Order: sequence, then C-alpha cells, then structure tokens
Amino acid sequence: MQMLQRAALGLALLLAGSAAHALTAAELVDRNVEAKGGAAALQSVRSLRREGKLIVNGGQYVMNLVETKQRPGSVRTEVSLQGLSQVQAYDGKEGWRIDPFGGRKDPERMPADDVREYAEDASIDGMLADARAAGSSIEYLGTEDIDGTQAHKLKVVRKDGGVQYVRSEESREGKE
Repeated sequence: MQMLQRAALGLALLLAGSAAHALTAAELVDRNVEAKGGAAALQSVRSLRREGKLIVNGGQYVMNLVETKQRPGSVRTEVSLQGLSQVQAYDGKEGWRIDPFGGRKDPERMPADDVREYAEDASIDGMLADARAAGSSIEYLGTEDIDGTQAHKLKVVRKDGGVQYVRSEESREGKE
C-alpha cells in the first residue's frame, strides 16, 4: 500500500511540475524575439526590403512585389503586373497610394482603415516584439493542429481594441 501511495505522490508531483511549466504568452514572445536574433539585433536593423514573384498560369501572368520598411514605422509596397504598378506607402503619419488597377493613376490619400492596417504592418520587428511597448495585451490560447503540425496560438489585443491571432509552429527541438 505504501508503494502505491508513493507512486501516486510521484505522479502527482510530476503532473504538477509539468503544469507549472506550461508555456506563457510572455515566454512565447521571448522565444519569438530570440528566434529572430534577439532584441538588440532586431533594433539594429534600420531597413528591410523584401521582393517576391507570383507566377500564375505557367508564367502567363507574373506579379512582382517589393516591400520596403524603414524605422521608425514607414512602409512602401509596390506591386507590378503587365506594365502597371500599384504603389502604397505609409510614412508613420499618413498613407497614400497609386492604383492603376482601380483606374487611378494619380496619387491619392488612403482611407483611414487602410492607413491603420499599414501602420500595424510597418514594424520591422514584428507584431509580437512590439506588442508590449504598444500597449497591447497578449493571451496564450494553447495549441492547435495546422496541417498536421502543432502550433502555439496567441491572441493579440491592440490598444485600439483590434484583435489579431498569431500562430507559431513547434520545431522538432520543441522551440519555435
């Protein structure tokens, strides 16, 4: 009987220890920042440029995309297709665009909703790294299966009330 009680106590301690080590939102944010090289490395990046292509129908249509971000909080996106280029930009205060696909060849101010979206996307560090400083709250929602891979799910509630979800896959080593 005493052996059974010891085994039950050992199992209870093991389960309590693993529950106490359940990941928190703060730990996941810290892991995310570290996976990007750490806070100091992220802050040292002054600008970021990404380029890509979308090839449709075996090359019949090729869309080129260029996104440039600069500190503090500006972003410019250019999408080119069949000789036309759509440009959208945010300078940290205002947004504007040129949209030949919508029949507009002259620059025009972006609507407030579009500007808000660009302001949220202007960060080089990413939403999680900036969340605390921006006054956002982050809640850990557990894991979910995404195409056979377990992913951590975080809910980010911005200061303005907007909500975004972030999913991060586990690697084989158990890190993000």
